[in-house]
Amino acid sequence: MGETTTAAGLDPLLVELLRIRTSQINGCVFCLRKHRRRPQEGREPTGSPGKRRSVREALLRSRHPLRRPAAVPAKTLIALSSQVEEATTAAGLDPLLVELLRIRTSQINGCSFCLRMHTRDALKKGENPDRIAVLPAWAETGYFSETDRAALRLTEAITRVPDGHVSDEDYNAAAAILTADQVSAIAWLATVMNAFNRVAITSRYPVGS
Repeated sequence: MGETTTAAGLDPLLVELLRIRTSQINGCVFCLRKHRRRPQEGREPTGSPGKRRSVREALLRSRHPLRRPAAVPAKTLIALSSQVEEATTAAGLDPLLVELLRIRTSQINGCSFCLRMHTRDALKKGENPDRIAVLPAWAETGYFSETDRAALRLTEAITRVPDGHVSDEDYNAAAAILTADQVSAIAWLATVMNAFNRVAITSRYPVGS
């Protein structure tokens, strides 16, 4: 990722500030401590104002910034997703549950592109449309097994990390039902799905056109 930001002409100090701000929003103490060094005050960002302005204007016109200079990180994310998929299979997680977790993450983040994609995938794999319909209210229904419910609870906690920092209550509730490998696979699945949601939302991938 460092190579990508450098190739795009981003000031290393700005990169650190973006990391710090993201960690502040999510309340990640570990990352805040890691990036705690203060940038030098008064230092100007690299690149001429005209160049920076033209880059911003181009990105605003295209609204697909993540497809261009970050092509390598995008491929890396896709490769990571494949590895996570293999991990869910190795952990014995039902492929239908995996799709439901992707859908639930995308519902919380409001990612229409990923919602459409994984709803279609779930239906193709044989998922019950009723389970997809009631997914936001899964805790109030009898459609979901004990394993499903534990996985959904953990996925929601990870997706809403600023709200509760994946509380011990949420984590322990999942760990009481799921194996260690399943907890790990679900945590990585939620992490990768949140990343894909942010890529699609930021890039304004077209839906319904």
